[in-house]
Amino acid sequence: IQKWTCHKLESFSEFIDSYTPATRKANYGYLELFTGYGTYLCNGLDCLLEGSALRALKSKARFISYGFLTPSRTIANSVKPIISEHYSSKNALVLVGNPNNEKHLGRLMDSLPRSASSLAFIDPGGYRRLHWSTLEKLVTHGKNWQGDKIDLLIVFPIEMALLRNMQRPECEESVTRFYGNQEWEEIKRQKRANKISSHDIKQKLVELYKNGLQNLGYRY
Repeated sequence: IQKWTCHKLESFSEFIDSYTPATRKANYGYLELFTGYGTYLCNGLDCLLEGSALRALKSKARFISYGFLTPSRTIANSVKPIISEHYSSKNALVLVGNPNNEKHLGRLMDSLPRSASSLAFIDPGGYRRLHWSTLEKLVTHGKNWQGDKIDLLIVFPIEMALLRNMQRPECEESVTRFYGNQEWEEIKRQKRANKISSHDIKQKLVELYKNGLQNLGYRY
């Protein structure tokens, strides 16, 4: 893996540990929509780096259940043995599927106790892999019995994904699926007319997504 992935995983560990007070006050379940390998080999270094699934299981946060959705059986098979070997007492479920598929997402959310609050970690690795409709389903079907929405931690795919592809005609449909609307096209028009800096483009792309989350009832 590259330095960026290492930094991302270390930042994830810091966040998940800081989430500890919430899980001490109430029962919390944990979900991952795009679970990667159990461990990674560092690029150019003779060391293994733990993936997000193991970091969540080893964190100080006290989740009462864990649901991991992996994109392939190969990845699932790399996660299952590590979990069963070191965390057999944990209530952890590993599934294979696409979170944008309603059936696969439903199976993942069924792993959550309806009496518990929950946190979903969403690291799609690119905007094409995450549809806005998937977040809407999480909001609608991920509520507990008290009506509390699922908390979301999203790694936003901007640098090598949106910025590079937003001006390509063949990518328009996938960007619209990512945002759930076509408002992003105004940012594209400003970019083509050289009316906006690269820094401001990034800010606007993130703000647009945040506005969508706020419309779903979230605070950022």
